[in-house]
Amino acid sequence: MRNINVVELARIVNELKKIEGSRLSKIFLPELKLLNLRFNDKDKTSLIIDSGKVLYSTKYKIENPKNPHNFVMYLRKNINNSRVEEIRQIPGDRIVEIIFKNKNKNILIIEFFGKGNFILTDENYNVKNSARKIKEKVYEYTKKIDPFKFKKQEIYGIEEDLINIISSKLSLGKYYALNFCKDYGYNEKLKIKDIDFDSFVKDIKKYIKNLMKIGIKKLENNFYISEKNSSEKNLNNVIDELYNSKFNKKYVVSSKEYIKNEKSIKKQEKLLVEFDKKISLKQNQIDFLSANRSILENKNIKFDTKTKEFKIKIGENEISIRSGKSVENKINDLYTEIKKLRTKIKGANETIVKLKKKEISKEKIIRKIEKKKISKWYEKFRWFYTKDNNLVLGGRDATTNDILIKKHMEKGDLVFHTTDPGSPFFILKSKNPSPSEINDVSIATASYSKAWSKKIASTEVFYVNSDQVSKSANTGEFLKKGSFMIRGKKNFLNVKLGLCVGSQDGSTIGGPYSAISSKTKKYLKVIPGYESKSKIAKKISKKLNLDLDDVMKFLPNGTSKIL
Repeated sequence: MRNINVVELARIVNELKKIEGSRLSKIFLPELKLLNLRFNDKDKTSLIIDSGKVLYSTKYKIENPKNPHNFVMYLRKNINNSRVEEIRQIPGDRIVEIIFKNKNKNILIIEFFGKGNFILTDENYNVKNSARKIKEKVYEYTKKIDPFKFKKQEIYGIEEDLINIISSKLSLGKYYALNFCKDYGYNEKLKIKDIDFDSFVKDIKKYIKNLMKIGIKKLENNFYISEKNSSEKNLNNVIDELYNSKFNKKYVVSSKEYIKNEKSIKKQEKLLVEFDKKISLKQNQIDFLSANRSILENKNIKFDTKTKEFKIKIGENEISIRSGKSVENKINDLYTEIKKLRTKIKGANETIVKLKKKEISKEKIIRKIEKKKISKWYEKFRWFYTKDNNLVLGGRDATTNDILIKKHMEKGDLVFHTTDPGSPFFILKSKNPSPSEINDVSIATASYSKAWSKKIASTEVFYVNSDQVSKSANTGEFLKKGSFMIRGKKNFLNVKLGLCVGSQDGSTIGGPYSAISSKTKKYLKVIPGYESKSKIAKKISKKLNLDLDDVMKFLPNGTSKIL
């Protein structure tokens, strides 16, 4: 996928403003240019930053390395658990700052150009550390034209074609530059002086402003902001799907063992070249000495008193003959050295053959992106959204019953339970609940109770206001884990058991029929029956193309039947 441009980056940053005010909870570096930051905001945002390319929040889980990189260890020490004060883009540039504040203020600077980089500085931009080494001790920005707030005089005097001014100077890129010229009727080859400049400024500002809100055109391996054929308004979601669908198939690099083997082969091949050069040099020396056997009798031959050697110059090379040895002795020594070199050549060739015969996997998956959604906070409970889009939460066991009532029950909530024991508590979060919503939550409460495993067709459910629920038992009584005291008037309903499991945008949802059927047309109904939970889950998973584990989460305990 291509690198993100300035305007697209601005739109993504706007969509990521939700992390402001949250704390950084986890930091990973799957590879040197890929940073994974997790925050404790409402959506538990997992921010993927591919420096040099793109940033986005993901709903997929990424496998992180077991042994953290040194840069990650430094980040954890300095910014982990820090609060995000602001995420912002440097005007007109492909650089983003995330400002963290704890005891001290730290700025994580991310570059989305070239090879990219992560740089951590203090509030005065003094560089503390970086993923890729930089020379600068103080980080400084190059001032660029801000496409959102540029002044007329910043582009008026530029002697370039309109296409170059829009794509390069205003940082929109060639696609958007051509698209603008086509939509607004400008000849891209004209210069500023040849057009109505004031109209152009007005039109380009309108176009850029529009790019921040119109839909996204999705291609097989790419995207563009466009009003035509656009089906998605959230740029982050589009990038998340494109990026992860690409790498989910196969993301590989050469394995360490393969790289080591290739280096060894190259080393041996380099030695062969050196050995050949040495043999050639020594053979030339032999030829020279054979033709000049009486050369040591020449009075002009230099003698080194320190090494006690005669020095004979042959072009750029030099022959050394020790005192007391003859030219014939030197020739024999050279032949011996050539023989040793040829033995080494034979050994190097044999080593190369052995290395090339090694069966080593060239590719190794180093980062795996699982098609697994990161759970939202409420997904630890039974949950669904009503037809009116109000959240309903239910306990799965005694522990989650306890957490549900103690931590998530709020004033104005309605609390549901069956009259018979063995039921989860359910909460309806609605300021003005409708009768159909109350009925749906009652069905869910009954269906996830022990009545399902007893194959009971219908059972009685009651609901009360949140202020009627208490953990305080009556005098002399004891409330076990997951149990609560209900005081005051109860409202009763008798409901039939039955649920739906459906597929909404590829994700699994489950709950009462009217709630699920309002969200999707892809669903199956289940009622108490005689097939095991696992068999029913497999059938639903296969028919609706859903993850088996996700389907299991929405099915009641006990045997069932698909209608």
